[in-house]
Amino acid sequence: ACGALFTGFIATFNSLPITGTYIRSFFFSKEILFPTGTYFNYDNYLDGHRFAQATAQRGNSLVGKSNPTGMVLVTALPIVLGAYFYFAKRTFTKVLFGVAALLIFTGSVFTYSRAAYVSLALILMAYVYLERRVFANSLLPMIIIGGIGVAAIGVGSNYFKFEFIVEKFDLKNEQYQETNQARVLSFIRPWQLVLEDPTYIVRGAGRTD
Repeated sequence: ACGALFTGFIATFNSLPITGTYIRSFFFSKEILFPTGTYFNYDNYLDGHRFAQATAQRGNSLVGKSNPTGMVLVTALPIVLGAYFYFAKRTFTKVLFGVAALLIFTGSVFTYSRAAYVSLALILMAYVYLERRVFANSLLPMIIIGGIGVAAIGVGSNYFKFEFIVEKFDLKNEQYQETNQARVLSFIRPWQLVLEDPTYIVRGAGRTD
């Protein structure tokens, strides 16, 4: 929960222009904390204009760039919500898991990652059908409060980058057809592999260059 909370915190406040420069200067300026193996280049990042630019950006974190950050967060969300509703008994743990769930949700949204958005939609659908109490008591209030906040500030304001995700989801845009198809396959292909060979659940795809 603490790791997910911290990752959600970094992703959320790194994305917002009013706090992003402070997050990047405090965390990403330290090479020992800089993500490795996720197409980040430390020297290029420090020299890049985005480091000190107070504009809305995709929610990178110490996990890596926005896409892996988003997938880590959406994977953690059901776990943290389950802990909040079924295992947290004390006030401290309730608050910890509650704040973690909130920051995970906002961090996932502010990654502006297509895969994260689709995963969030699937998670919400699953909760609607399987755990309506969790959806009604936790996810729905977060969606409503977040929607009101975004609407009050302005969807198209400089605080957000929603036009980026709208453009990426444009299926008619030839520039993103290949990447959109890759994301669709990432949700479909694993099930096909499991049907072809059930041991795939255990051994996975392996690692390739």
